[in-house]
Formats: sequence, structure tokens, C-alpha cells
Amino acid sequence: MDNRAHDLGPAIFATVCAVVGVMMFDSPVVRTIAGLPLVFYLPGHAIFCAAGRPRRGPLEVAVFTVGLSIAVTVFCGLALNLFGPLTPLRWAVALAAITLGAYWRAHRLARDHRPLPKVPLRLPALSRPRALMLVVSIVIAVAATTWSRFDALAYREFAFTELWMVPETRGGAVTVGIRNAERAPASYDLELVIDNHIVSVRRGIDLKVGEKWLSEFAWPTRDGKAHAAEARLFKRGNESVVYRRVWLRREAEGARS
Repeated sequence: MDNRAHDLGPAIFATVCAVVGVMMFDSPVVRTIAGLPLVFYLPGHAIFCAAGRPRRGPLEVAVFTVGLSIAVTVFCGLALNLFGPLTPLRWAVALAAITLGAYWRAHRLARDHRPLPKVPLRLPALSRPRALMLVVSIVIAVAATTWSRFDALAYREFAFTELWMVPETRGGAVTVGIRNAERAPASYDLELVIDNHIVSVRRGIDLKVGEKWLSEFAWPTRDGKAHAAEARLFKRGNESVVYRRVWLRREAEGARS
């Protein structure tokens, strides 16, 4: 057997540790750190070994392995999306399976005394211009990722306003709530109607995005009669149209089963 087959041992061990780290830990930070080698290095290194290519310089090997790893990760994501959700565990298992399969192929090549490239696991030595280019590339990639994340978090697929009304457990009042989930601050008017009579009007309720407003209103509960309450919400600038509406009804005591 080719002695260079023993060089695959550390890489295989790193692959197993990476997938076990993703499986065992719930912390997103730990799982990300454990999964980084599976995304950026190990699959490409395994494929490069299994391909039986002649030896290259450390810089060329690093470029090939990183590029191949990213390509394998992308194709794994496309394939996994066809059969279910893209979870960290499924992604890690798929990448580990491809990596270990490629290392097994490389081991077979070594066992058959066929040329096996000795791919170094160490970082290549870089000249100053190349190191500067690498640092600039990393900065650009991090900035682009941060910018994309900011846009993704700022984008709201659905814009709406929540309105609800619930009776207080102690009786004698109802609580009306409003929450602004629009894309911008908004101003509202609220009308509370009990038994077809407007009993309260609140105007100029200004809410920022994500802000909530709550208020209690009197609610007859001790006369034993049926009562119906309705909350009507109007948005400033279009007061002629009811923007949201909720109802609450209390049955008469004799009608209860």
C-alpha cells in the first residue's frame, strides 16, 4: 500500500469531528465553527485526492480545494432542497458523505499502487501582494454578507396592523390592543361600539414599527343580559374606511348551557 494513504487519516478524522460537532451541539456559533471545514475545505481536498491529479504548489491546491468545496456545498443544497428542508444536520451529513466517499476512493487508489497526490493540509505561504489581495477579498466578502443580512432582516414580506379585543378575567372591562407591523410608522383612530352605540373614541394613536398600544374599556357584565362589543380601527389619511374590525359577544345568563 502506498505510504501516502496514511496522510488521509487526519483529514478523515477532521471530517468525522466536523459532522459530530454539528450533530451534538445546539449553539449556532459552535455548529457554524464545526461546519466551516465541511463547507470550505474538506470536500474539495477529498475530491482533489480522489482525482489522482499530479502534485501542485500549495497555493494552487488551496485555490482548488476551496473552490471545489464551495461548489459541492452549492450542489448539495440544490439536491437537498428537492427532498426536504435545508437543515444544518442534513447539510452536514450530505457533505460528510461526499467527503468520506472521495477519501475512500483516494484510499483505493493508494492501495492499488496508483499515484496518489499528497495534498498538504497546511496553509500556503503567501507573498505580500497576494496576502493583501486575500485580505481585501475577505473584507469585501464580509461586507457584502453583512449588507445582504441587513437587507434581508429589514425586508418585510407582509405588512399589516394587528387589532384584538379580549375580556378581562375579573369582569367589567375589555382590553383592546393594536400593534403596528407595517413598513413605516402609522397613526390610527379607534372607535369602541357596545350594543350599537359608540361609547368611546380614541384619535391620533401614533405607533412606530413594532410598537403596541393597549387600553381598557368598561364592559357591562352584571345585568345578566346579552351584550355585543365591536372595535373599529381607522388609519389616518383614509378615515372613511374601516381598516380593521373585531367583535366580542357576551351571552345572556339564561342562554348559557
